Amino acid sequence: MENHAYDKGNDNGEGGGPHDGPATCYACWRVFCPSCLSPGWHHGFSCAAYAALPAALRSLEDAALLRLGAARGWRRCPACRQMVERAGGCNHMRCRCGASFCYAC
Repeated sequence: MENHAYDKGNDNGEGGGPHDGPATCYACWRVFCPSCLSPGWHHGFSCAAYAALPAALRSLEDAALLRLGAARGWRRCPACRQMVERAGGCNHMRCRCGASFCYAC
């Protein structure tokens, strides 16, 4: 994407700055963030928050799952970091990895 022209694309309404939406490279037609130059678009995350994610969670699909989990109040297992949803009962949880934790804490 170096020295290529790009199209800012549509405004997503999440920010007030000049780069608050994805851009498309005219050379390769890939979408990227014009502020931090991350491939794809980190919708729902600031550039700093997206960069702070572990590398294993920086795909668009993982970012979407984290947003969905936050919106629905899901928690992550402190041992294996899998998403866990409490369907009912007490707050004591046992993950499939075997770790026990409190869902409320």
